[in-house]
Amino acid sequence: MQKWRQQLESTFPIPQLRELQRTIQEQSFRFRITLEGILFVVVTLAIGLAAMNTGAQLLFLVFSMMCAFWVFSAILADASMRRLQIKRHLPREAVMLEPAIVRFSVTNTKKRWASSSLRIADYLEGERLLGAAFVSQVNPGETVETSYQVVFPNRGRYKLRTIHVISHYPFGWIKRAFPRLLPAEILVLPSTLSITTLLENAQVDLGDMGSPRKGRGTGLHTTRNYVPGESIRDVHWKLSARSNKLIVREYENEEFKRASVIFDNRLPAKVDAEAASRFEAAITLTASVLKELIQRGFQVELITASGRVGFDQRPNHLNRCLRSLALLESVPLETGTKLPSPGDRSAVVVQVETPENASGLAPQGTRVNVMQFLPILEEALQKAPSATSGKPLTMETMESPALA
Repeated sequence: MQKWRQQLESTFPIPQLRELQRTIQEQSFRFRITLEGILFVVVTLAIGLAAMNTGAQLLFLVFSMMCAFWVFSAILADASMRRLQIKRHLPREAVMLEPAIVRFSVTNTKKRWASSSLRIADYLEGERLLGAAFVSQVNPGETVETSYQVVFPNRGRYKLRTIHVISHYPFGWIKRAFPRLLPAEILVLPSTLSITTLLENAQVDLGDMGSPRKGRGTGLHTTRNYVPGESIRDVHWKLSARSNKLIVREYENEEFKRASVIFDNRLPAKVDAEAASRFEAAITLTASVLKELIQRGFQVELITASGRVGFDQRPNHLNRCLRSLALLESVPLETGTKLPSPGDRSAVVVQVETPENASGLAPQGTRVNVMQFLPILEEALQKAPSATSGKPLTMETMESPALA
């Protein structure tokens, strides 16, 4: 036995064996007798005992017919759930505390048998129930679309692994479940809230900025004598009339206002639950500050101890910053990691602070403390849809209201 095990381990390494064992367990057929099925079994056994005690042929006939119903039920259920092609369609990204739609396309490749009363339960890694969709009937050769809505309670990357095709068909006596491996991932971005009033209360200076260089903007840079060949539209007629010679305007070169948003994600190695909660609130606050600044026309950059997202103002830049925040983790203070300096010294610096990392890298007037933000976050949590709470994968899970 030991020699056989060593030979098996030499052929398949332990991690591969564990993954193979996990795959077999996930793909194993599951079933459960319902209350109606238990009652039918009790009645069947009672009639069988009565037939044996009395020898009545009619009771034997009824008993055999009831047993045939079980065989017929198994054949119909197996024919209904076999040869189904199921594809999961996930959104590329979702937003924390906002509803997201997960869609399934179910194709019945059978030529004669329809598939009826199917529930598709979707599970995360770790066998946690995420949600479920229902299909009433899929005719032979037909493709049916179905979906379910899910609310993710936290930011980060969610890994989906298996789906379970569940059915009571045809009589509702047995609940059958066939697992399918459909690994996928979805990135959940931090939520963003309206914090205009909060920034005003924090007295963050977000004034307009001019450019010391000339260009084709709208602000006046200087005036000079007219050079033949220049556009007549740039002539300053009032100054030309006073000086009896043509004077033209030179304009400021338009530049976007710039802002550096700093979030110090360095924390002590050991923090309590409240500190971890404030850290998550600070990430939501940072995302909200980024959105507010971009809407005000700023080129923004995000600076954390884990890295930097450079200046930009294009619409997809906010998503780049949010994706970075979605995967951001705390950095232990003990490592001595330092924050990068702002990429532009003339940029407005806005720092998001928590009680654990109030380092004061930005001027006092441009610091936003997460403690001011907590009441707004709590109010937003109350208004947000209820987050989907995963449940362990058991046979009792199939009785969950999420599968109704």
